[in-house]
Amino acid sequence: MNSDELMPDSAADAIPANNGNGNGNSSAAVTWNTKKFRVDYDMIQIRLTDQRFNSTNFRDPLMPCPPHHKQYPAHTTPATEKRLKELITRIKGGSGGNF
Repeated sequence: MNSDELMPDSAADAIPANNGNGNGNSSAAVTWNTKKFRVDYDMIQIRLTDQRFNSTNFRDPLMPCPPHHKQYPAHTTPATEKRLKELITRIKGGSGGNF
């Protein structure tokens, strides 16, 4: 559940124009929408959110994982990887012998 669902940012949007007694007088319904309420609301919202949270610290779960640094050391180049893949296919293919 989102905190915005509990307390919307715009108090006027959350209160109907009719206060329930049928006369359409909405001034009594918005008396709690004061500066003190807005300050308190902002303070509560700050306390509920983690100020140190940064979504860029987490990878996208739908993207493939990057190669592990132990699997591909920093000095590995595309040419080295290509040479290693050719070596593996030769060994698996059974052509054996000359390296």
